[in-house]
Amino acid sequence: IYPNPFREQTTIDFGRVIIDGDLKVIDILGNVVDVYELKNQRELVIEKGTKSKGVYFVELKINNDKIFKKITLQ
Repeated sequence: IYPNPFREQTTIDFGRVIIDGDLKVIDILGNVVDVYELKNQRELVIEKGTKSKGVYFVELKINNDKIFKKITLQ
C-alpha cells in the first residue's frame, strides 16, 4: 500500500493478479465506506473521495480468506 498515509489517493499492489475477489474500505466505527469488485487485477487505486481524515481498514477477500490492512487518510 503506497503511499500510506495518503492525502488524495493510495495504491494497493496485491503482488499477483487477483482473478476474483472483493475489497472493502471500512472506517474506524466499522462502517463500510467503499466496496470494490476485483476481476483480473494486480493493483487498485483508492481515491480520497468524500472520506474524512482518519484511520481506515482495508479488507481483501479472496475465496474464503480475508486479509486486513490499515490505511490512514491525512
